[in-house]
Amino acid sequence: MKPLIRFLSLAMLVAATGSFLSCEKMDIDVAEKGKLEITLDDLADDDLLKSLKTGTPDSSEAFPKSAEGSLHILITVKDENGTAVIDEEMIPLYYFGGNFISKRIGLKTGKYSLTKFMVVAPNGRVIFAAPVEGSPQSHIVDKPLPISFSISRDKTTRVVPEVLAVGELSPEEFGYAAFGFHVRRIVEFYVMAVIEDYNAVTVYSANKKPTEALLTVYSPDGWQNEFKLEAGVNKLEIRGCPEYYIFVCEKEGFPPRKLRFTPRELMNSSKENPIIIRLSKTGVLKLKPGPRDGKDAMISDLDPFENFGHHPYFEATFLSEPVLTVMRTNRSLIQFNFNRDKLPANAQIRRVILTLYNVEPLPHRYEGGDNPSASVPQWYGAVLQRITEPWEEYKVTWDNQPKTTSTNQVYITPFTEDARYVNIDVTRLYTTGDQVDRPHHGMMLRHYPTELFPGFRFASSDFRDRRMHPELKIYYTIP
Repeated sequence: MKPLIRFLSLAMLVAATGSFLSCEKMDIDVAEKGKLEITLDDLADDDLLKSLKTGTPDSSEAFPKSAEGSLHILITVKDENGTAVIDEEMIPLYYFGGNFISKRIGLKTGKYSLTKFMVVAPNGRVIFAAPVEGSPQSHIVDKPLPISFSISRDKTTRVVPEVLAVGELSPEEFGYAAFGFHVRRIVEFYVMAVIEDYNAVTVYSANKKPTEALLTVYSPDGWQNEFKLEAGVNKLEIRGCPEYYIFVCEKEGFPPRKLRFTPRELMNSSKENPIIIRLSKTGVLKLKPGPRDGKDAMISDLDPFENFGHHPYFEATFLSEPVLTVMRTNRSLIQFNFNRDKLPANAQIRRVILTLYNVEPLPHRYEGGDNPSASVPQWYGAVLQRITEPWEEYKVTWDNQPKTTSTNQVYITPFTEDARYVNIDVTRLYTTGDQVDRPHHGMMLRHYPTELFPGFRFASSDFRDRRMHPELKIYYTIP
């Protein structure tokens, strides 16, 4: 007597509307899209499956975010060219109304063949399988695999493979090299792209509005997929991976955004709290070099021929020399490795901010106000001047210091002594209103209008704490 043959129904239902997951592409034209729904109605009363119902999610529950803990089917579907459009995909099943029902999968119209079909228990054991033609078990069924079928527009195609209980039979009995499979976990998340409008002067965000965009997701194993984001919250599903994902969001007229997320970060998103991808025509280039890449030096009038290329302070000080009982004037030079090639094409510089960290608070003095443009200066502080000649970090001295210009110099007014850092707008040292660059070899920090005790002392790129190294931020917009 032949062993009992189990039948499973694969219903290929053509959908005129709706959006369903495709194993290869998310943007299948609706008119050419069908959907694959697998039901196990003939197996609902099987004693083995009855014992597994408690571990299979009910349709009322949320779709599981991993492939663990539920009953699955493993299938492979190939197109007429022999290319796998569904390649050993693990598809979760729901127990609903006495039957097992799968998640729907989108397919294009065309000719296909079912080449692999298994039912997998929550513990990973294959419990049913469809035999392949020519295998020892293939004579038991009427139609062994592969089974050819077509998906046509506005037509329902039904495919009914026959499966046998695996029991203690080996994979070779069914025509498979092994009952191996890749568990394709699913990561579900919510994401929204927004346009941030900035004030061109302050470079601060004014408002945000949802927008359409193209999102490409990459995983370390080489998998990638494109998604067309709608202007709002989008619910997406991607192949699970244990490490991280790279997101690249693109929209015409905006610089692309590249972001990195872990699976946990994505799964923690929700419809009310989605992942936000900000697109803006305003960007920022940050430069904060350390001892190896930073270029800054101190020069001193009492050591006119000595180089202080490796010096922990970026300073302009006027302090007494305890040994010689005279006053020492120190100045500092700094140059960031910045040129227009580091910015996107046609970028317009809006602001350049220099952040200096106050490492040794010194008392400051000013008299009668802080107006540096007064005919008789009553304000004492320092200035940053543009350096107009090349110089070398480990050769510059007081005696060979490069020339500077007072044109567009930036004033540093006295500030609270316990201030941790100070932000200085140095835009006019880097660009003019018409965006024409001038020769630029960095900035010199010196006293203004004359040396006055004690001055300013900040951290240089050689300072022991890297968090306190000088930082230059170039804010720009793209027309």
